[in-house]
Amino acid sequence: MQMKTLALVAPLMLLTAAAASAAASDAKPEPDLIDVQAATCAQFAKAMAYAKPVEKPTKKQAAFAVLAQDDLVLAMTWVNGYLAGRDGSKGANAFNQDWVVTTMGKLSDICKANSGAMRLIDAAAKL
Repeated sequence: MQMKTLALVAPLMLLTAAAASAAASDAKPEPDLIDVQAATCAQFAKAMAYAKPVEKPTKKQAAFAVLAQDDLVLAMTWVNGYLAGRDGSKGANAFNQDWVVTTMGKLSDICKANSGAMRLIDAAAKL
């Protein structure tokens, strides 16, 4: 599961590597970086930052990266389901690497243009 998760988020992580490296630290994050029921753009950005640790991560940073990657895949699964429910079969999206990378980029852009307090569901509604 970890390799599949990394394969899904790795391309986007390359785009955000500079910001992620600066933001990732040895500090202990919350157990779940993204609370799918009430996720905010700030939680999404934090998970993105932890998902790509610095070049030579400590064991703790590497462990946080795996947790963040798992949380991001769960969040993207939720977003995919939300969009499928909202748009029905006419707007169905295949849950694949391209869709995940593209949608994470779009959500990042929406979140950057709005408050970190914006809920992820509100950002997803703008997709």
